[in-house]
Amino acid sequence: MTWQDWHHVFAELTRIYMAEWGCQPPAYNERASASDEAECDRWCARLAQNLGEPIPAPEHLRPWILARLVSAAGDAYIHDRLSDIPCPALTPQNAAQYLVAEWHHALRERWRMFDGESFAE
Repeated sequence: MTWQDWHHVFAELTRIYMAEWGCQPPAYNERASASDEAECDRWCARLAQNLGEPIPAPEHLRPWILARLVSAAGDAYIHDRLSDIPCPALTPQNAAQYLVAEWHHALRERWRMFDGESFAE
């Protein structure tokens, strides 16, 4: 398992859910409510148990779930290209760590720093 594999999994989930749900991630300067963050944590932890098995998501959470998937894919891409951090196995526990704990640790703040132009360049 490589960081490129992690990137592929999260990017593919982003693509699948964007097509299925017909929505986009929220604007970079938006913030989820504390209750939506907690509900999204629970949903992402469930998703992490089986990344290949789609699960229904409440409509109001879908943009925030996409934000986490986009952020996880981007972070894995950066690790693959620029870091020497060893890549862990893509287990349910590690996927949940990335989508929940790492979101709260760093990825959420990085999301807020983007201006929408960052991916267009």
